[in-house]
Amino acid sequence: MAKTYRITPVDELPGRRATSQQSVYLDVLDEATKSASKFMKVEIPGRKPASITAGLKEAIRRDQKRFGSFAVHQRAGQVFLEKRGAALRAA
Repeated sequence: MAKTYRITPVDELPGRRATSQQSVYLDVLDEATKSASKFMKVEIPGRKPASITAGLKEAIRRDQKRFGSFAVHQRAGQVFLEKRGAALRAA
C-alpha cells in the first residue's frame, strides 16, 4: 500500500502566524486609546468586517487591563469601537 503522508525532519518550529495578525489589532486599540472620540470606525484593507470584529474582541479579551473598557460593534458591514468608562475619561 502506498503512503498517503510524508514526514520531514526540521530544525525548529516556525514562528506563530497569529502574532503579526494580533499586532494589527493591538495597534488599532493603542491608537483608539489615544483618541478623544467615543466612537471610532475601524477599517483594515483586505479583511472582512467579521474578521476585524473577531480580532478586536480577542485582543480586548487577552488584555483586559489595557483594553477592557472598549466595546466592538458591527453594523451594516462596518466595524466600530466604543470607549466606555475609564477609557473615555482618560482621553
